[in-house]
Amino acid sequence: MLTAGMRAEYLAEKDCFMYDICVTPADSLQNIFDKAPEGAVISLLPGRYRQKAMIRTRGLTLVGQGPDKTEIVYDDYALKKDETGREYNTFRTWTLAVLADNVTLRSLTVSNDALHPELKGQEVALSVYGDRFRMEDSVLRSTQDTLFLGPLPEDLTIRYVD
Repeated sequence: MLTAGMRAEYLAEKDCFMYDICVTPADSLQNIFDKAPEGAVISLLPGRYRQKAMIRTRGLTLVGQGPDKTEIVYDDYALKKDETGREYNTFRTWTLAVLADNVTLRSLTVSNDALHPELKGQEVALSVYGDRFRMEDSVLRSTQDTLFLGPLPEDLTIRYVD
């Protein structure tokens, strides 16, 4: 883990001053996404971000250091039970969910590494419920239902979404 001084040195070394916000794998992506202003460019420094996160802010751009160096990864799956005992189902298994328009992902990997869909059910790496979404020089990885593009039809929304 980087100390504050080491982190400042590391960020300066990586030219993070070019971006609005720079994060490391030790930072909470959800907190960063929730506080980022519309249109912000967020640099994800190299590493594995083992986190489940949702983007609700219009116009965000996430920039990794390359799909082989920057990965957002989590391991939810359809047959997993939530705190109320209800199954997650396919539509809540995402690692990263985009619920805003004009979002861009660049030079990173988004993965769901739950594995064994024959035992666990579907597992989604990325869900997008926004218009004008872009993904450049990036990789999606999962063993089943890697990408989901919404919105859901009304009958599925009633059955599966809160």
